[in-house]
Amino acid sequence: MKPGVVVPAGKQHELKERQSSLVLRDDEEDGAPPHRTRVDLDGGVAVVRLPPPPTPPSPDVSP
Repeated sequence: MKPGVVVPAGKQHELKERQSSLVLRDDEEDGAPPHRTRVDLDGGVAVVRLPPPPTPPSPDVSP
């Protein structure tokens, strides 16, 4: 913000929030589990480890 510019408090807060969101990395909130994905841009390699398949429910055994 330029010195000498008068901005209402609410607008100043909004501008600070917008500026801080530009600094944050997008991948922090992408929801990817840790240690499952690795990307080597220099080597041109990406590794994605899939989670294990869900265990099927046990069959209902009736007498």
